Amino acid sequence: QESLDALSHLGLTEEQVTSLWHSEYALYELFAQMVRGEHPNGVPERFLTMADEIEAEARAFKPDVVIASAGFDAYAGDPLCNQKLSAEDFRWYGKTLAGLGVPLANAMEGGYSDDLPDLVTAYLEGLLSK
Repeated sequence: QESLDALSHLGLTEEQVTSLWHSEYALYELFAQMVRGEHPNGVPERFLTMADEIEAEARAFKPDVVIASAGFDAYAGDPLCNQKLSAEDFRWYGKTLAGLGVPLANAMEGGYSDDLPDLVTAYLEGLLSK
């Protein structure tokens, strides 16, 4: 509800706020399905192209460190959020970040599920490419 209230302060109509809110969750669900290979059309080529471009830009920039925000409240079983990521999605995220080949600093954010230890483990296993 707090996020909805924040959006309403932007001067948007209730319909626009609701549309944005539902779009955000639809995007999370779409992303999670693609990562897990469950999306009926696979990963759209434009997303693969965009991911490649972002990775190339990060490598060209040559950062000294990448700071990753590990928001485990995006987990489908989180009691406070309504998002759709699985433990495998967090593993993929860790593996993708590790693939950049630069030092990582990880900042743990939300995560209120009893499954939090498993989610953190999955993310760390991804970092270690397990």
